[in-house]
Amino acid sequence: MPSRFITEEQFAQTMESQPWTFAVNYAKYCPHYYVHRRAWQSGSDEWEDGCYLPPITLKDCARFIEEKGQPMMWGRKKEVRMYATVNGWRYWQMDPHWSKCDLINRQELSLSTCKPVPPTPPTQFTLL
Repeated sequence: MPSRFITEEQFAQTMESQPWTFAVNYAKYCPHYYVHRRAWQSGSDEWEDGCYLPPITLKDCARFIEEKGQPMMWGRKKEVRMYATVNGWRYWQMDPHWSKCDLINRQELSLSTCKPVPPTPPTQFTLL
């Protein structure tokens, strides 16, 4: 099934309806929750302007994170990935591309230790 573009409101509503699991193994240094595609709850079908819209999938939400999120760094290795901040939560996924995603993480914004990626300084050229 092809992915669809969703709004921030659709993303927030979908995320609130998921059965989040606390990531016990990360409780001390990165307390967060996750939802796996096997537990994903797609919700009800939607209609818009007389057209049927299929239920929102985990991949739709992963695509939202990648396209609407911002690059941030986390951890000692300063790993960079895309994070979407919505309604007091920070969301991310671990796969190299949203189309491969099978798990989405979320963390309360107040607990997040991610840092925005600093802007790259402009390259300076010398005119000859």
